[in-house]
Amino acid sequence: MNGNAQYYKDSAKWWLQRARLWWQVYRNLFQDQEYLEASRRCMDNAKRHYQWYQEALGQ
Repeated sequence: MNGNAQYYKDSAKWWLQRARLWWQVYRNLFQDQEYLEASRRCMDNAKRHYQWYQEALGQ
């Protein structure tokens, strides 16, 4: 695995962890749309980084 692929894999995991964190804040503490949107944005970033990881593997 090249360095770019490893970076994108690690960053996808990081964004996924943040998405889970914001979802838990939304679900357990505050039912505020702001926290749900933060979770969605993090999940979008995780998906994007995972796609880049897949592309880097193909290089």
